[in-house]
Amino acid sequence: MSGQWKAVQAEVKKFTSVAPYVHCSSHVLNLALQAACPIVSIQNCRGQVRVIAVFFHTSAKQTSLLQACLDSKKGIKKACPSRWVECHASIIRFTELLEPIVTALEKNSVQRDESGRRATSLLQQFAAQYLSLLFMSLTLSVQRKLQILQSFAIL
Repeated sequence: MSGQWKAVQAEVKKFTSVAPYVHCSSHVLNLALQAACPIVSIQNCRGQVRVIAVFFHTSAKQTSLLQACLDSKKGIKKACPSRWVECHASIIRFTELLEPIVTALEKNSVQRDESGRRATSLLQQFAAQYLSLLFMSLTLSVQRKLQILQSFAIL
């Protein structure tokens, strides 16, 4: 909607050539968070959430084990790897379901097969990424506040 060469910005330029091109606050936040991605702990945490989601989505056995630990029908959402702001829903859902996810991984880790070994490995790796996950879940509230401020600035 705010593309410099197409969309709304291009239409505004037709009426006045001095109108500056400004990204919306949400897009600026997305760009800033993408720039922060070289931080290894954030990359690892995003990757870990994605790997755990894939672990539970690729096997009916793991999916049913997770569903047995959940109070609701909500499951883990797969994170979008390219758009940080859009992956907020999956990060928030993951943090909300953290206890049942850990319980399901613990139940799975006692099995003497490949999925049990994988669950054990995921538990160990994820313990180190927990603080990064909390940080990423907090950026959603910042994004929403910026969108509200942006809407007032437009009016």
